[in-house]
Amino acid sequence: MSKYYTSKFAFRQAVGLCLTSVAIVAMAAPPAPAARGTNDCTRGPGYGMHGRYGMGPDMMGGGMGPGMMGGGMGPGMMGGYGEGHGMGMGAQHWARIPGMNLSDEQRAKINRIADDTRKAHLTTVGAMLDQQARLRDLYGAQKPDEAAIDDAYKTIGKLRSQMYDSTVDAHKRMEAVLTKEQQDVLHRYWR
Repeated sequence: MSKYYTSKFAFRQAVGLCLTSVAIVAMAAPPAPAARGTNDCTRGPGYGMHGRYGMGPDMMGGGMGPGMMGGGMGPGMMGGYGEGHGMGMGAQHWARIPGMNLSDEQRAKINRIADDTRKAHLTTVGAMLDQQARLRDLYGAQKPDEAAIDDAYKTIGKLRSQMYDSTVDAHKRMEAVLTKEQQDVLHRYWR
């Protein structure tokens, strides 16, 4: 076995294990607002699909470590450090932006889009975890099957791409719920 082969797959295994850890942490969500003693979505720590609460429910948030699209306390591929202006989604996040003034109907529509997307992402995360288990077994074999390992990583890449695409689509649908003035407020907030 060549040194390149060993280091290449050791790196892939480390990345895979890291993604699995992030996925598991990402599935943890804060209690529902009613459990916190309030139903006002503008108070308290909330979470959106790219929000600022922990890792978020769909592997796309910030929190205490790197996220694919959020800020939080660590670097994100599309966010940055700290509690900055990420691509936060969901009525809970957007309602806290000064000047948004979401109506109850807008909140309900945005929350429905966020919930549907979160549920779809949880299914996708489950499929990613299945691929991680497959990789675990492939790497544990006496002679790792390079083609099968490559296939598993390609599948994970496709699943991540699906999550990204559905997130972008959800964001567009949520933004379409807003008035032109609210969209302007949102875009100024992101800058």
